[in-house]
Amino acid sequence: MTKERVANQAKDLVNAYKTAFATDEGQIVLWDLMKNSNMLCKHYSGDVNTMLLNEGKRELVLSILAKINTDPVDLLKRIQEGYNREERYVNTDY
Repeated sequence: MTKERVANQAKDLVNAYKTAFATDEGQIVLWDLMKNSNMLCKHYSGDVNTMLLNEGKRELVLSILAKINTDPVDLLKRIQEGYNREERYVNTDY
């Protein structure tokens, strides 16, 4: 496989990530991944094995954020929107 083909495949993959996470549904999934990967809370709970597992989950989400080229200001906005979306769901009467 040529270097050019590898570069094109990498570019296509990044574009696929950006497309998938640019949708409203993608934003919901990204928020869920961020929340469930322990990205938004402390990692160490006294158990090294649990910490390592949590760090692996966190690294996956950080990899996605890097692929879609998320800047820190945008990330803070996404976090706040995620909390706001959850608050709307919790405060909805069914």
